[in-house]
Amino acid sequence: MWTEKYRPKSICEIIGNEEAKVAIVKWLKNWVPGNEGFLLWGPPGTGKTSLVQAAAHDFQYQLIEMNASDVRTEKQISRVMGPASIEGSLDKAFYGYRGLLLFVDEIDGIFGREDHGGMAAIQKILEVTRVPIILAANSTQREALQPLIHCCQVVRFQRVRPPVLLALLKNICRLEGINAEEGALEMITEMSQGDVRSAINDLQSTSSGAVTLRRENIAGLFARDRPANISETLNSIFAAQTLREAKKVIDESDMDYESIYQALHDNLPFRFRDPEALATAYDYLSKADICFGEIKKTQDWHLLSYALELMVSGIVLAKDSAKENNHFHFPHGRFVMLGRSRATRSLLDELAQKIGFRYHVSKRTATEDYLNVVKVIMLNHPEQKPKISEQLSFSDEAQSYLEG
Repeated sequence: MWTEKYRPKSICEIIGNEEAKVAIVKWLKNWVPGNEGFLLWGPPGTGKTSLVQAAAHDFQYQLIEMNASDVRTEKQISRVMGPASIEGSLDKAFYGYRGLLLFVDEIDGIFGREDHGGMAAIQKILEVTRVPIILAANSTQREALQPLIHCCQVVRFQRVRPPVLLALLKNICRLEGINAEEGALEMITEMSQGDVRSAINDLQSTSSGAVTLRRENIAGLFARDRPANISETLNSIFAAQTLREAKKVIDESDMDYESIYQALHDNLPFRFRDPEALATAYDYLSKADICFGEIKKTQDWHLLSYALELMVSGIVLAKDSAKENNHFHFPHGRFVMLGRSRATRSLLDELAQKIGFRYHVSKRTATEDYLNVVKVIMLNHPEQKPKISEQLSFSDEAQSYLEG
């Protein structure tokens, strides 16, 4: 992933946001126990995390990163952040670090009754911490954030200006040996709207396999939903070489987890040529669905990390069987079979019942989600028809209906 390959190692390599860079340097230089925290806020993809990582490197801190989506409640936050905030000096000389630096990202994701006490726990830790703590948020508009704002130095992170971002893309093209038209890079810059991560991902995806990157290679991206970045996220997940890399794509995506899950669900049959690999990917995806259901039922957000790992584990395991295909399918609605006759409705009912019984899902879920997958497999892999029919005990009429 070029976003990791070209992630800044030092503060001086961060593009744009000069005021924020000066502010974090001054804050770290002067920080002593009892000083206020540091709250960095701004749009996603603009370099907030990169700045914190670069600052930790430059000041020789051992960086401890956590995401507020993983630790949300008072108990969880106290358990994870508490010990590190008061034991930061342990073994620092042995490991060659100045000390610990805690970084909590997406704190604006803590809200609602299920996260009751989360903000108060962070505020309490900020008051007694023995190590510097940096917080990050996409916005400071939530009322729940106001107590933290009063005990932190608040610095805004701006979108990167087009000329600065364009210069970065040109430099990456030079380093990668890419021949790119000026107009093509300008289009990527304009589309990114100051989002560095999106711009680099767009450059990587559109330049792959192209002798020269031209404007026409970029034009198709205009139809994408920039806030969601669906194609960008899916491309990165399918290109991931490790589970950690795939999970990082989800963590950094602007898409919500449910949308990513649904997009993966809809596109797996078009990305894997091997039925066994496809089955593996769907098996892990189904386990992730169980985890998401448990989270909704119990509000135990500790399970979220496991759900996200399961969601992409099958894809990473089966990556060698993936097709080289950058085109994705986003149906406007779920799979629907319109049956006007009683016989057709009866067949649909039979299919849904048997699939639901076999995979422990409701008839509605079987109709909306599973029938589409079964149909695609039977159409694209005729050799699998006997095995599927045997496993699901389809009648000849039901099998013919799916094949038609």
